[in-house]
This record gives sequence, structure tokens and C-alpha cells, in this order.
Amino acid sequence: MMNIQDVFTNFLAIDTITIDNINTIEQFCYDKINLEPSDPGQSEMSQYELDTLFLDIKNQIEERLQIIKQEFDFKKTVKFKIGRTWVNLNQNNNITRPHLHSNSLLSGVLYIKSNNSGPIVFMHPVAAQQYVMDPDIIDQYNKFTSTDMSVVPSPGKLVLFPSWLVHYVENNLDDTDRISIAFNIEIEKI
Repeated sequence: MMNIQDVFTNFLAIDTITIDNINTIEQFCYDKINLEPSDPGQSEMSQYELDTLFLDIKNQIEERLQIIKQEFDFKKTVKFKIGRTWVNLNQNNNITRPHLHSNSLLSGVLYIKSNNSGPIVFMHPVAAQQYVMDPDIIDQYNKFTSTDMSVVPSPGKLVLFPSWLVHYVENNLDDTDRISIAFNIEIEKI
């Protein structure tokens, strides 16, 4: 019997975070965005804000990071820490262009407000695949043939992913703002 194996696989870790004070968090995000007119759709968060207003959320994310650490067999001396964190606001007809997060192993996004507006789309890391996996030859896309993967946002949805996966956010066709908190994971050796 032929043995077909996954090779050089990537992942998305998707879960739901409980956000008890969602109205307060949402207002914080709007206030934060309004403070930085230079980039009306993005604003940096401080470590202090992460450790105070977002402490419960931070703890829940760190619990999920522990699962990834164990699943991927990272050394016990490695510690994941939430590093650079920022607020994203996508209003009607806003998009986010394809990009990746350099100088980081893992990244994540937590949705605060969304009405199923425009998904985040992760592109296959081998760009040439999109040219050979023609829809005319595929009955149903799967983990071997997919050229991209979409995740529809909803409040409390957490997506963790390798920072090298190129991703973008599709056009927000809804009148409801899409608010997310994005972050990169730093690695500390203890």
C-alpha cells in the first residue's frame, strides 16, 4: 500500500476566546484608533495596556500558545510571549493587502467586532501552486490541493498562525466595522 505523507505542513489554530468586557474593549479600540491619525486603520498597543485591560484575554491566548508549544515539541526552555500588539479597524470597503510578519515565529489575530465581514485569507506558501491547481481539475479542494484558506471573523475568534504565511483581509462589504487585535509572538529562552 502506498504511503502518502504530509510534507512541510503549516497550520492555523482557531479557537474562541471569552471576552467578558467586550463593550469596554471595543470602546478602547475606537479610542486608540482615533488617537493616531497618521494611520487611521491601525494603532499600536502598549505592554501596560496588554497587562491591565487585556489581562484576561492575554492569559487565554497564552493558554493556547502552551498547547501549540507542546504539540510542536518545542523545548521546555522556550517561552512564548505576546510581543508587538496593535488594533486594526476595517470599515466599509477597507481591505488589508497581502503581507507577512517578519522577525516572528508565530502571529495571531483576535476579533473584537465583526458581522461576518470579509474573511482573513491565508495563501499557500508555494506561490506556484495557484498556477497548477486549476479549478477545472479539482473535484474538491483539500489539504494537498488548496491554494488558500479563509477564516470568517466573529467576535471572540482567535486565529494563531506561522508568521511567514502571507495573508490578507478581503474587502469589508458590511456597514459594521471589523475590529481586531493583532499580535506577534516573541520567543524567550528560560
